[in-house]
Amino acid sequence: MNELLFPILLLQSILVAEAPPKDVGITNIATPLASSSISEPSDQYEETYVLGSGDSLIIKIWSGDHFEQGMSGEYIILNNGAIEIPIVGQVQIGEKEEREASEILSGELSSYIINPIVQINIKKHNSKKAHVLGAVDRPGPIVMDRPMTLLTALSRASLSRTKRHDGAWAAQKVYIQHTDNRVDVLPLEPLLQRGEGNETLRDGDIIYVADGAYVYVSGKVEKPGGVPFRTGMTITDALSHAGGAASSANMKEVYILRNGKRIHINVKQIFQGKTPDVDLKEGDRLFIEESIW
Repeated sequence: MNELLFPILLLQSILVAEAPPKDVGITNIATPLASSSISEPSDQYEETYVLGSGDSLIIKIWSGDHFEQGMSGEYIILNNGAIEIPIVGQVQIGEKEEREASEILSGELSSYIINPIVQINIKKHNSKKAHVLGAVDRPGPIVMDRPMTLLTALSRASLSRTKRHDGAWAAQKVYIQHTDNRVDVLPLEPLLQRGEGNETLRDGDIIYVADGAYVYVSGKVEKPGGVPFRTGMTITDALSHAGGAASSANMKEVYILRNGKRIHINVKQIFQGKTPDVDLKEGDRLFIEESIW
């Protein structure tokens, strides 16, 4: 290759790489947000990402066709929602969409350079987070790199499910605490099966997945502790799930502790068919006394 031709071609390639975007004149542009790897229905994401403190941006600035190397580069939005631009100083772009932010920057730059053109790309999303806790395998903060639904957050945190002794799923619930202290309570099964309550999360939301509904069996049983609750569960069901009564158990003296009240049950008569079995309620505590004989 001709020795003079090579540097000319190299210079042309550099100029093309840093040329201002075509077909925009002196208007401002913002590049589309990178698509997420999570597949959701398109109507879930009609909103555009809003910038906030901690977001890392790549900003390119032109004065007409001249690329402003000294002003272009990586910027991190400060806690007050501003970025620090050389010569210009701090410019507030927090809580703005990319296109809005580039328009604001262009307006500020117009006092210092001719025909400013601004292009913003998000390098890393850091400002919008929700926290997922409870029955998940990966508890902790979830960075919301785009508007995110509850199901997507649970998927990223790897939801953990609990099965009852009969093989059915336990009746887990999801609690969402918002920054205004309002709490939404959602049954997990309808959420997973039909998407009921699959709301778009807000920055700062705290999601807690309760590990299922239980009744608690203590006293003289083989396996004291929590027993996954299901509608229609009876005392004898709970005792069976707890491994049965111990040999020292007094089946005439069994108590249900419910809402601060102590309810006496003679389970021996239930076993003998003299009285009907007793339905339990979620959260009941079942206590079996020790026999004195």
